[in-house]
This record gives sequence, structure tokens and C-alpha cells, in this order.
Amino acid sequence: MKICYFGGYRADYARSHTQILALERAGHTVIECRVHPKVKTIAKIVSLSPMFWKSCRDCELIIVAEFNQSLVPLAWFLSRLTGAALVFDPAISYYDEMVITQNVASPHSLRGQYLKILDDISFRFADCVVWYMPADCDYFETLFPSLRGKQAWSPPAIDEQIFTVLPPKPRGDQFVVHFNSSYLPTHGVDVILHAAQLLQDDAEIIFDLVGRGPTYESTVALAASLNLRNVIFRDSILPSELPQAYSNADVCLGAMRDDAKLARLVELKIISAMASGRPVIAADSPLKRLFFKPDHDIVLVSPSEPLALATAIRKLKADPAWAARIAQAAPHTARRYFSLDQVSRNFTQILSNVLQKRRGIVV
Repeated sequence: MKICYFGGYRADYARSHTQILALERAGHTVIECRVHPKVKTIAKIVSLSPMFWKSCRDCELIIVAEFNQSLVPLAWFLSRLTGAALVFDPAISYYDEMVITQNVASPHSLRGQYLKILDDISFRFADCVVWYMPADCDYFETLFPSLRGKQAWSPPAIDEQIFTVLPPKPRGDQFVVHFNSSYLPTHGVDVILHAAQLLQDDAEIIFDLVGRGPTYESTVALAASLNLRNVIFRDSILPSELPQAYSNADVCLGAMRDDAKLARLVELKIISAMASGRPVIAADSPLKRLFFKPDHDIVLVSPSEPLALATAIRKLKADPAWAARIAQAAPHTARRYFSLDQVSRNFTQILSNVLQKRRGIVV
């Protein structure tokens, strides 16, 4: 298939980057029709329209990249001019994220209604909307009935050009707990800080918190109020720099918040660390238990419970042999479900089904 990857997105953003890698792994031709995500919508339209017509008008499929709800109508128009099928990989619903999860707008406010309409229009225009996990399909269909019969799911993929199994870290004077975050409320960094407070009696345990985002300043303020001496805050790093952070880590963490959104996710940070051969502690959920075996390839703890997290960290530190067994098993599980080959097969099947349906309509 010849595919146009369309929208305002970063070349190094994990979702679009690994989806493109997976499609190319399957032998498809992918042409990126891309502008910077910070460009205003009208400027995106002005730039993308001639770019598409010059390079992509013979593409069989258009995939609109994450967070590009405002560009789906343009992509729909172009797809109808050329006969291409249109797939939207939104990553989030803006209404769900801003109104339901972060509570920054009321459902009945003008902003809340605008976000719901923006999502709904983009979902209606797409021939297929692709989410991360099967639970997303059920959840979003309750919010947007227009999605019925036009959803699929494609899990996050490991960038195998970056994340390979690392040598075991030699035990040293410090036991490093690594967490990479964009500081969204769902990540529950406050839970990690309260766990760090419980572990201050062990001077060897150090928390390495990497990233920036909406809750960063309040997180730093919380660390100061708790008088934490075992937490290091570092700026965001590139995905290509994560293996170095993993190589210095004894254990890596997933998001820790107890909320409905996290319960529907297997975070990329989890599978990337597992693929790198590091023990991972993550918030427990029924979804994660579909993929992982607790205490064999991952450690799962009750979400939003600092004591449970602190206890798991102490156990891994006290039992290096157990930690090593988890680290050894983790890459096999991560690649079984989230390798580029696995994701490419799944995504190719989704796109083939959409294309066949679209061709049936066109013919």
C-alpha cells in the first residue's frame, strides 16, 4: 500500500514514529505530509494542501496523526477527491482529556461543548478511528455513538532501533529508580514523591525524575514541602537518550494514578523499559494482566498507593536475584505483544479492511 501520513506532528513523537516504522517494516510505502504541530490550524491547512497534492494524491490511504482533530475535515476532503480511505489515529479525545480527566472545563461550558463537537466531527469524517487498546473502543463509543462500527485498536510499538536489551546494571552505592514523564495528571508523580518520602531512611535509593509538563511546577513544590533529599529532577530528554537513562537505572516506573484513563493503557514507557531489560513497577489493572504476568516479567502495585510502591521498591532492592529474573523475562514479553513485527501485522490488517470497505463504496 501507498500511504500518506498526514498532519501537524513531531517527527520523533513515539506514536507516529513507531507506526510509520511498523508500516515500513511490513513493506508499505509511507509518505509524510507533515508540518510542525505548533503551527496555527489555518497555516497547517495552507501548507498541507499543496504538499498533499504534489506528493500524495495517488496514495491509497491517508492516516491522520495524533492530536489532529482539526485537520480531519481537510483530510476527508482530500480523500474524497482522490478516492483514498481515511484513518484517524487520535491518541486522545480532547473532550475526554480536558473535561473528564483533567477537569479544566465543565461539560456544559462553551469550551467543553466545543471540544466534544471537535472530537465528534473528526470521528464522523474518518472511515476508521484507531485507538491504543480494545478497552478504548468500548469506552469512547459510549461518549461518541458515531464511532459505532468504525473503530479498531493498534497497540504501542517498541522502537527497536533505540530500545534493545541492555547489560545488567552492576550494583553500586546507589539504587536508582527512574521515571520518565510529561507530567500529566494521569502520571501520578505525587504518588511517586510520597513513596520517596517513605524511603528516605534508605540513603542508597535515589529517584531520577526526567521530563517537564503541566504538573511539573506543583510537583517540585511538593518535593520541597516534603523536604525530599532523594529525588533528582532532570529536564526532558530525547527518545534516543532514554537507553542511557535506563542503563543507569535499577528499576523503572510506570504511571501511578488511579483513574479510568490509566486503567485503559499500557504505557509506552513501560514496554520500552521492559524491552531494555529493566525491572518495571507499574500500576495494576485488569488490562495489564492480559499482557503481563505479575512478579514474573513486571511488578504490579495498587495505583495511587505510595506505601505499595515503596514496598515494591524495597523488595526489588533487597532481592537482586528476583529483580534479575524479572529483567530477564521482561524483554520477551514486551516483544511478544509490542514488537514492530507484531504491530505491523495488526495495523496492516486494519488498513486492509478499511481500504477494502472504501473501495467497495467507491466502486
